[in-house]
Amino acid sequence: MGSLEGRHDDRAVEILQPPGPPKPRVGLLQVSFVAALVLAIGAGVMVPLSRVPRIVEVLPGRGVATKPYGWDEARAAFRERDAGDRGAVVFAGDSITAWWKDLADAFPGLRVANRGIAGDTSRTLLLRFEEDVAALEPRAVVILVGTNDIALGGTPSDVAQNVRDILDRFRRRRPGTPVLLCAVMPRRPGDGRFPDALVELNAQLQAIATARSGVAWCDTWTPFATETGDIQAEDFPDGLHPSPAGYAKWAAALRPALEAAGVPADGR
Repeated sequence: MGSLEGRHDDRAVEILQPPGPPKPRVGLLQVSFVAALVLAIGAGVMVPLSRVPRIVEVLPGRGVATKPYGWDEARAAFRERDAGDRGAVVFAGDSITAWWKDLADAFPGLRVANRGIAGDTSRTLLLRFEEDVAALEPRAVVILVGTNDIALGGTPSDVAQNVRDILDRFRRRRPGTPVLLCAVMPRRPGDGRFPDALVELNAQLQAIATARSGVAWCDTWTPFATETGDIQAEDFPDGLHPSPAGYAKWAAALRPALEAAGVPADGR
């Protein structure tokens, strides 16, 4: 599978609200600039704020790295639930996961933890996976991510590489913990990206799951997609997020996959 491996994109990406990283070192040039700015303002000189230097953080991974609104707040809420979520089956992803309100009811025999954040991409999930998921020492992990990457202009290869990085890091910390990698669900076609880019992405994700020990593939495309890759309206009323009936289909697809991974959905 060496041919599938990509290289990291170490381009600097602007993050408006970093999730608590060490403060960047301030160089002499920045100090001089700030001092000159203070003197200029004190003298009544108009200084365009657009010229004030921005803090830039280099993120791991590739492609889209837009931090969604409410990302830091969601993660702060996770910290309050960490103790109770330890050892659970952890669901990680974007709004499709985050908005599964009856997740616990769908798996009454399991203790589950929802670590989805609306708007998340594979790259921002990679950034937070260690603290939000792996640190919980989960019994198993369910991952569904990638639709936002494609919607924001990312490529299937970017998402696939970020998922590889997530799995690599997790395997080093939790080598025996099963992972269920879900196919990205269909969404309303448009902009020339859907469904073709999602079909390509799912082919790459399935190849990753097939090639890795301890990673199971969960087909969450076929139960939802029409023959042309379109959605079924009753499953996705807004064209993207599942209805209660859609979430029931997802749960039905996950139960045998969890069983095969050694995590029976009835809690045995």
